[in-house]
Amino acid sequence: MTPKITGTLVMDPQSLEEGERKNLTERLYGVHRQIFDGVGEDRFYSRVVCPPAQRTRILVALDGSAWVGYHAVHGYRRAVGGRGHTVFRSEIGLLRPYRGQGLVLQAFAFYEFLRFKLRHPWEQTCFLDTAVHPASYRHGVRGLPGFTPHFRRAPRGKTLAWMNALAESFHLERVNPADPLVVKVGWITREEATDRAFWQGHPDPAVRFFLARNPGYAQGDGLLVWAPITLPRLALVLGRGVFRYILPWRRPD
Repeated sequence: MTPKITGTLVMDPQSLEEGERKNLTERLYGVHRQIFDGVGEDRFYSRVVCPPAQRTRILVALDGSAWVGYHAVHGYRRAVGGRGHTVFRSEIGLLRPYRGQGLVLQAFAFYEFLRFKLRHPWEQTCFLDTAVHPASYRHGVRGLPGFTPHFRRAPRGKTLAWMNALAESFHLERVNPADPLVVKVGWITREEATDRAFWQGHPDPAVRFFLARNPGYAQGDGLLVWAPITLPRLALVLGRGVFRYILPWRRPD
């Protein structure tokens, strides 16, 4: 019988007492280290549980009472080009038996983005991430309008300047000065040789682009990615979701 995600739990680490945050960190890190390598518990705490963000929410995926995955979403304030921006970043992980059931985790970020934009419709807002695996880059290309670098087009001009400025504000270290969008992350996805071979031979152009651009992902290098967050773009994401996931489930009359 295939294991299933049966529920979720949303956590606000900033509202917890120190002992509760310690317990949250230990439980989440216990899940994380089954999915990723390269990050110690102290760094996990400062990056995922309690980063210097204005808002952090963590969705925990449950199978009964067992924790089987998480999605942490953070909102930071940054000044770019003399104007304040809200920058969202996130970390996501799901245990192997539950792969393919990650829609609930991905939808959580959409909820956080939409909640913020409805309250602050005129605020300059974007998503910044470091894709450390071809699967995460592929999800971004498919799910976020304006996602860049796209395998069909490279970021230029103001967009590239914003990405570089944000990378510096988060103290992201470049792997190679010749390619400022590849940075050192240290987040390494645990995968079998068969998994690695699967991605190496994958025909999807997004996967091929990621592997060519970030060949050191298996050592923890990440590709810096960016997408603008606006209400029209979020409406487009919602529309795509309805056609892709909801309509196929509708039973015939």
